[in-house]
Amino acid sequence: MQISPNTNLSEWSEEWIKEILDNDQGEELFFDFKEGINAQDPKHNHNIRKAVSSFANTLGGFIIFGIKDKASASSWARLCGIVNSINFAKELTNKISAGKVIPHIFFDGPKIIPVQHNSNTYNVLVIKIASSELKPHAIVSDSDGLLQFWMRGNSSAIAATYPYLTKMIEESSELRNLLAALYLDAEYIDSFAGKMVIPEADRGKSIPVVKINALVNSAQSSQIISKIPTDIALINLIWQLREKIDVINSFRDMMIARRALPLTNSEQENKKDNDTIASLVPSTKDVTSKIRKHLLDKYAGVREWINVVQSQNT
Repeated sequence: MQISPNTNLSEWSEEWIKEILDNDQGEELFFDFKEGINAQDPKHNHNIRKAVSSFANTLGGFIIFGIKDKASASSWARLCGIVNSINFAKELTNKISAGKVIPHIFFDGPKIIPVQHNSNTYNVLVIKIASSELKPHAIVSDSDGLLQFWMRGNSSAIAATYPYLTKMIEESSELRNLLAALYLDAEYIDSFAGKMVIPEADRGKSIPVVKINALVNSAQSSQIISKIPTDIALINLIWQLREKIDVINSFRDMMIARRALPLTNSEQENKKDNDTIASLVPSTKDVTSKIRKHLLDKYAGVREWINVVQSQNT
């Protein structure tokens, strides 16, 4: 088994778990072991938050629940399983949210892997934490309310170094500004959609020179995409919107170009192009709506970032 940030959660299998136990494998750069999730011990909850935030703040990784760390047992004696897997995702979400980890961290899974051993079945649960676009994520200390920042070391979570923390803050600040601008851009395109269709009276020589000039249709959108490689849903939406804007602008360019051409069928061709633009408006507005919803759902605090961007532009 070769684990990397590109490993999919679906690749984890009973064979991989058995290989870990057969080899008595310890924690590594891309995976961590946790015995369970139901412990009331504050230290246990803190360790879960520390592991999750360290992966999110670095390259991402996996947490395997239902296997003890090597410090507690060895080989197959480490296998304990998770008894109640039904509410696992909800319980884990509660432990890493509720103001204990900021900004909020999302995870994929869990994938439940039944492992057979000595005539018994143990459920091992695996989750994947992606490298976060919104790093640094901080843990709020239970004892004094101070923020703690963790990064992933070769075999455990370690305190984030000052240079790494500074770098994370600078990159995160730039991305947050871009995402806030993207939200405003989608809002602008949505409100502008009605003006994409030229009124009947203006389809001749008086066609207004109006094109959609938006962040999403510029090099800045490529910059956003380069900074969110794991957010496939948002990347797809950005490309969908770029494609629609490109098509609309190309038809608008053809309509404007016909001004200088003494063609008898200009008005008829303009009407056809205008009808094409009109047919694209509903789907364009649908994409902008999905972009805004995605940003609000996934990126906690996006409304505050929007206020910052707006204040910078006034």
